This record gives sequence, structure tokens and C-alpha cells, in this order.
Amino acid sequence: MTPVWDKLLLAVFWLLAYFVVYWVAGKTCDPSQTIDAIAVFGSAVYLLSSMITTSALSENRFAEAVSRVQEERGRRVCSTGPYAFVRHPMYSAIVMWCVSVTMVFPSMWVGLVSGVVAVVIVVRTALEDTMLANRLPGYAEYRAKVRW
Repeated sequence: MTPVWDKLLLAVFWLLAYFVVYWVAGKTCDPSQTIDAIAVFGSAVYLLSSMITTSALSENRFAEAVSRVQEERGRRVCSTGPYAFVRHPMYSAIVMWCVSVTMVFPSMWVGLVSGVVAVVIVVRTALEDTMLANRLPGYAEYRAKVRW
């Protein structure tokens, strides 16, 4: 069962990351501004975040949008691929995306929305990590081994 906190945080994330940030970018960024090295680097960071997400999704067969322990599917800890280095690679990639979108759309308001998205993801990560440590067999040991 998906916890209420996850439903709320996920709704805020989806609204801000998929709609609001681009609406704000369209309203606040100067369309006549030329593409500079920062925007190109931001695009590279975006591409890297997409690659990390793709790698995590291909490694973890239990990955899905919501936070829950899937007892009915025999969920177990995934510790291969990017999970060998960081416990929540997709959330790390989202934080990278927050940085990249601000570099591509240089606006204080885009930065503010992206910052809120990053805070939502950090809170969600902490809550999910605690939930997994309490409910997923083997996660406490994995958590001790993979620090971040």
C-alpha cells in the first residue's frame, strides 16, 4: 500500500516538475537569448540524469513511481548497477535534473521551482529510505553498506 505522504509528495513533484517549471520558464526566460556554454552544459547534465534513470530502471525490476514494499511480488533489495553506489539513483538523477533545468532556462523563478522540486525529492527519499529500512528484508544491511 502506498503511504499518504508519498501520494502527496508525488502529486507536488509531478505538478511542479512536469508542468509548472516549464510554464514558469516560458513566462520568465528571454527567448531571444542565445544558447551559451552554461545551457549546453545543463543539457549534458540533463542527458546524464536521464542515463542514470534508465540504468536504474533497467537494474531494478521493482522500480515504480510510488513508494511501497511489494510483498506480493517478492520484492528484494537491488544492489547492482547504480544501486551499488547510491541507494536512490533515480532520486539523485532528479536532483541533477533540477540543476540542469535551471542551467538551460536561466531564470530566478525556474531556479526557485527547481529548488522546491529538489526539496520534495530529498524529503521523499528520506521517508522512503526509512520505510524500506523498517519493512524490506535486507535493506538495513544494504543501507549500512551503501552510504549515500
